[in-house]
Amino acid sequence: MADYHLAQFNVAKTKYDVDDPRIADFIEKLDEINNLADQTPGFVWRWIGDRDGGKEAIEDQPRLQINISVWESLKALHSFVFRSDHTQVMVRKEEWFETPDKPIFCLWWVEAGHRPTVTEAFDRLECLHKHCPTEAAFIWSKRFPPA
Repeated sequence: MADYHLAQFNVAKTKYDVDDPRIADFIEKLDEINNLADQTPGFVWRWIGDRDGGKEAIEDQPRLQINISVWESLKALHSFVFRSDHTQVMVRKEEWFETPDKPIFCLWWVEAGHRPTVTEAFDRLECLHKHCPTEAAFIWSKRFPPA
């Protein structure tokens, strides 16, 4: 049986362009939060933006912020999201991001070593929108074990 890691994808549209002072606090925090993720136990990989497939899905949407990462476990990702300085960004999301009309976050299991592309991540999120949580794309409150 293969070893599995947890992939996560979240996407949000900023209320303002990235050079707008109203979003400066968020932009200034990005490197700090990404570095924190990189140092968190259980972190495996994150999409950097200019080296992975599927970038064409976001090139015409400059206010779209996406995050794709891979973690050793649900527990490792949960710790980073809810028990680290990452929460300082989450509590201000309404200030910086448009209110979504559908889910903007999903999780799924990948074989260890797999690196999801932007296209794959958007496909998983679309699966969540169409089919509710399933093994293919799920959320914190409706989890599935690795296949």
